Amino acid sequence: MNLLPVFISLSALFHLWADHHQKNILSMIFKPLTMVLIILIVFERGIPLQDYATFILWGLIFSLIGDMMLLKPWYKFEWGLGSFLIGHVFYVIAFTRVGGVKWDILPLLPFIAFCLWLYRNIDPNLGRVKFPVIAYMTVILVMMWQGMGIRLEDNPQFGMYVAVGAFIFCVSDSLLAYQKFKQPIKYGNILVLSTYYVAQYLLAKSSLIIGVN
Repeated sequence: MNLLPVFISLSALFHLWADHHQKNILSMIFKPLTMVLIILIVFERGIPLQDYATFILWGLIFSLIGDMMLLKPWYKFEWGLGSFLIGHVFYVIAFTRVGGVKWDILPLLPFIAFCLWLYRNIDPNLGRVKFPVIAYMTVILVMMWQGMGIRLEDNPQFGMYVAVGAFIFCVSDSLLAYQKFKQPIKYGNILVLSTYYVAQYLLAKSSLIIGVN
């Protein structure tokens, strides 16, 4: 029996509880621990890793670094944003290693409209991070576009993991941006973190089922 999903779930739940109750020490333990456990998923088939899995691994590693930058008491938002941006670039590279770049723009149009709406709402409060946030939104939009392209072109199981993971990641980041730069959302942190962990889990899991019909 594979207990890794159980450990990931428990660690994530402990972090959600610690974050909600502002237990900073526990958050410093369970937030990175959850991501380390998710990273272990990539190695379930052993080493060396295949091409796609290698880029997913780097995306997860830079996500872990981003998590560390956003922890209290130091909280370096710009550094965290940069780390996550690099992580998303690795995810984009991973997705394009599966059948090349997907050029069908139609699935992306609703998400472009949503991103423009979100940007319009948060723009007045972006300040000095305006251009980094624009760059980040652009990269995650590309990531979701390529993820959706895999779902439309590739085998259903693998494509579903990738597309849903990318979409939920976008949901998590959108909630985070709205809450940080517009206004608080009730249980916002719980929604952001829970969707974040689900997205990372699905992307990590996709490295194991690539090519499975």
